[in-house]
Amino acid sequence: MSEAPEPESALRPDTIVLPQAVFRIVELQDRLAHVLVPITSGDLLRSVDLDPAEQGLGPTSPVFQESHVEKDAASLRLMLVGQWAKVHFSAVIEHRFDRPDELRFGIAARVRQPAPIRLGSTYTLFAVPVQIRAADTNCVEIAVPDSDVVLRIEAAENSRLALAEAGRSALRLQVTPAQNDPAASETPLPARTLQWDYVVRWVKPA
Repeated sequence: MSEAPEPESALRPDTIVLPQAVFRIVELQDRLAHVLVPITSGDLLRSVDLDPAEQGLGPTSPVFQESHVEKDAASLRLMLVGQWAKVHFSAVIEHRFDRPDELRFGIAARVRQPAPIRLGSTYTLFAVPVQIRAADTNCVEIAVPDSDVVLRIEAAENSRLALAEAGRSALRLQVTPAQNDPAASETPLPARTLQWDYVVRWVKPA
């Protein structure tokens, strides 16, 4: 379990503070991952990097090595870039000040040569127990422990969602580009740029 969120003055500049949680960048050897830490409990949402059993198909999430922050009167934007093999990744994670309860993710992967690779963003959902209120290929709603709000993850039209079990107290969530079929990931993906977008937000349950 994660420690309680630090005072805002002590956080890294690429940390985003929301009313219900803190979004952190985590350094993992030669790359960056991220985690969402609710104010009321430990880790809730953590990005999954390489799965040792599936290394032949590449990383389970985009590989990022660098980050920087852009901020103006409307929003704070976290810019991430990185590379794995012949694939270049970039991301914009935006926190709009007029929508303090949400984070917007825009991911792009430029495949420079045909390769058998899976593309998408994979997360482990931590909650004991995990309580899924609703789920389909466009939206997942998760009950947040010790909170009166629901965590909703919504895929844009260019993306889709999938859930799978990841142990007794966690689930695995994957957001993939709609053009890239994970079931066909062993087939060489042609050189191209793929994008997938999604929103993480807190809402009052209906």
